[in-house]
Amino acid sequence: SLYLQIHARITTPLRLPPGAFSPPPKVHSAISRLAFHPPSVQIADQDVFDRLVRTMFSLRRKTLSNVMKALGPGAGEALAATGIDPMRRPETLTLDELAGLTRELARRNRPAVL
Repeated sequence: SLYLQIHARITTPLRLPPGAFSPPPKVHSAISRLAFHPPSVQIADQDVFDRLVRTMFSLRRKTLSNVMKALGPGAGEALAATGIDPMRRPETLTLDELAGLTRELARRNRPAVL
């Protein structure tokens, strides 16, 4: 969903109850509308962003402090430099915060880490 949010505005114009289908499913359904636009945030390094997102969401119940440990040396300092609370969880970050963290990791140019 992060990749989609960067490139599109997502709305849900219509929700459908199970009775709208035959046979009715056991879930409610929705129609989503995607309005594509230029990227809403600038990603400094797509490879760093991809690795960061994959790592964060494979450890999403961990705090950011622990996620940074999984990224290797220097990642914790990059998190501190962004001013993001290390006790937060990955799913609480905004796109702007992820872009800033990516920028800081890329700036530190740690190819061995990422």
